[in-house]
Amino acid sequence: MIELIGLNPTRSNRVQWILEELDLPYRFRQVNFKAGDTHSPAFLALNPNGKIPVLRDGDLVIYESAAIANYLAETYGDGRLMPALGTPERAHYHQWLIYAVSELEQPLWTAAKHKFALPEALRVDGLKPAVKFEFDRAFNILADWLKGREFMIGQNFSCVDVFITHTLGWAQKAGMDMDAPHVAEYVGRMTARPAFSRIAQKESEPFNPA
Repeated sequence: MIELIGLNPTRSNRVQWILEELDLPYRFRQVNFKAGDTHSPAFLALNPNGKIPVLRDGDLVIYESAAIANYLAETYGDGRLMPALGTPERAHYHQWLIYAVSELEQPLWTAAKHKFALPEALRVDGLKPAVKFEFDRAFNILADWLKGREFMIGQNFSCVDVFITHTLGWAQKAGMDMDAPHVAEYVGRMTARPAFSRIAQKESEPFNPA
C-alpha cells in the first residue's frame, strides 16, 4: 500500500487530495516536524532535506510534492489529472505546476520561513511589503489566466488545480489580498469536489502519529 508521510495542514494535503481523486488506497503517517521528527535519522534516510511530504510506494521513495503529484498521475492516473503527452495542454500543465511552486507559493514560504522555519538568529523582520509585492504580481498573472476558464488546463481537472487551489488557500490564511471574484468562484468549484471534502474532514481530525 502507498504510504504518505506528512502532517496536516501542510503541503502533504496536496498529495492527499491527488490520492483521493485517484481513489487509491493509502496510509497517511503523520510526523510532527515541530517536535523534530523530520530530523530523526530514520526520516532523514527518506528525505535528507528533513521536509514533508514523502511518499513510499513499494521500494520507491520520493519527495517534493510536485514530483509526487506527477508520479501518481503518470503511474495511476490512466489519463486523469494530467493532459496527454505531446499536447499544448501538457506544456501548459508543466508551466503552471512550476509556476505554482516557484512563483505563487514562494512569497508565502518566504514569510513562513522567517516566522517559524528558520533558526531564530536567521529570521528577518520587515519582509511583509516585499512578500505582498511578489505575491500580488504572481496572483494577478494567475487571475488573468483564469478568466473564462473552468479549470487551469483545458477542460479537465488536473494536479495543477490541486496546487493552485491549495496555494490560494494558504494565501488566504496568510491574509493576502485576492480581490478577484472569478478566482474566488474557481476556488469554490475546486473545493466543492468530493475528494477535497474528504481530505478537509481528515484535516480536522486530531494529530495521530502512527
